[in-house]
Amino acid sequence: MGVQQPRVGRHYPRSVGEFQSWFATDADCLDYLEWLRWPDGFVCPRCGHVGGWALGDGRYKCAGCGGRTSVTAGTVFDRRRTPLTVWFTACWMFASAKDGVSALSLQRTLEIGSYATAWAMLHRLRSVLVRPGRDRLTGTVEVDETYVGGEEPGLPGGRAKGKKSLVAVAVEVHRPRGYGRTRMSVIADASSACLHPFIEAAVEPGSTVVTDAWQGYSGIERLGYTRERRSQRAARARGEDAGELLPGVHLVISLAKRWLLGTHQGSAYETHLQSYLDEFTFRFNRRRSSSRGMLFYRVLELAVGHEPVRYRDLVVDPKPKKTPPAPPGTRGHPPSLDRPPAVRPWRGPPEAAGGTQPDPPPRSPQGDDNQDDNQTTTACPVCGTAFTPIRRQLYCNPTCRKAAWRARHPATRPTITIPPASPRRAVTVYQCPECETRYLGQQWCHDCNRPCLRLDVGALCPHCEEPTTISDLLDQHPH
Repeated sequence: MGVQQPRVGRHYPRSVGEFQSWFATDADCLDYLEWLRWPDGFVCPRCGHVGGWALGDGRYKCAGCGGRTSVTAGTVFDRRRTPLTVWFTACWMFASAKDGVSALSLQRTLEIGSYATAWAMLHRLRSVLVRPGRDRLTGTVEVDETYVGGEEPGLPGGRAKGKKSLVAVAVEVHRPRGYGRTRMSVIADASSACLHPFIEAAVEPGSTVVTDAWQGYSGIERLGYTRERRSQRAARARGEDAGELLPGVHLVISLAKRWLLGTHQGSAYETHLQSYLDEFTFRFNRRRSSSRGMLFYRVLELAVGHEPVRYRDLVVDPKPKKTPPAPPGTRGHPPSLDRPPAVRPWRGPPEAAGGTQPDPPPRSPQGDDNQDDNQTTTACPVCGTAFTPIRRQLYCNPTCRKAAWRARHPATRPTITIPPASPRRAVTVYQCPECETRYLGQQWCHDCNRPCLRLDVGALCPHCEEPTTISDLLDQHPH
């Protein structure tokens, strides 16, 4: 899944400008997910058969078992009701920002209807950040534990837990200076029954583990590690600063606490604290990445390979509440970012700015989904006819589109005067294969800038004054 060595500018965008250019529509986002999931072609998720074909409803049919599936089925985007353009923008904000993004900020920026939707989107992304089978820390590793939570009166201090959460932290130490990767995990207590499994899961056997003199780390030598014990009491007796015994792990702990207090205002509760720690670990371990788009690529790569995460799996108590909550003031899904281009609305109405393109159609109060975006009815700015636009269609037919183009370019269009044909003389009729405009004796379409096709001989219709061929008259009057 994905490529071995992704390159910037080809496999992922290098900047916000490229991101907006690459993923302007929901179709572009869906195609990128398809490439991430099946870079070498369709592979059936049921039987593993390679090969199939696309169906008219957007799904794929396996050539082996005949099963049908979609690009987003079986991924984090399964059964989504939020447009993919909104999802991709949320992923970019989540991965590219140095301090991440909060659910409230995401809701306000992307016009998401409820806080719960934005909160669930971010937690779904956090649930995929731990790559299965990731490498463990090697070399010299500092290990310590800390409490995450606010101050509580009445606690004796030290390792008195109270309502706080105990977090174990491990950090690679590079010689002569610098730090590598980190691992963080919420543990029940500071006993050896909790610290030893954390060290086994985070540190490769044979590494040197630097700890303090806490007895919970005793016995890790039998697990294949070399322990370097640094006593805080002995450091104080020598007049040294005890906080400098484990500088790497203390630096990571302070950065994590500062991030929780800054971006999330300290609202990371124990039930979801591990998800926030996974996000901090993901961003810290990739802090030296030359492009922020690389993190965006990794998040989506992990998302398409992860199983679906339902809302009931994220909340603490999935049971319905005894008292139903009050309904929100506005309903509906966030609007898609796949919108027609605006015509400088700050200049006033299109008539005052000299343009003929309409403003974007107003969003329905019921919200719109991926499948409802194409059902929005708008009015043609030329003839006023109501029609359902397809993709970025602005006009109801090619004739109105040509009329709008002529109105915007009155000076650049060459004036060609064709004398009317005599009723007694037949003239060859030509038709443009793209816009289907007919001409009398004219073999080149100046609107489309391409040659026309010869139809038949004919003349101007006396009723509508349009070029009509003899074959058209014979079809209308067979007798």
